[in-house]
Amino acid sequence: MSSIGSGYDLSASQFSPDGRVFQVEYANKAVEASGTVVAL
Repeated sequence: MSSIGSGYDLSASQFSPDGRVFQVEYANKAVEASGTVVAL
């Protein structure tokens, strides 16, 4: 998969210069931006 033009790193094996996995960083941002959900 190519990330050209999408604005996202589509490979889960891409690391930041300090060793963090980009996909994990994106997931954390999504969780922080979401609201609370309660299911019954």
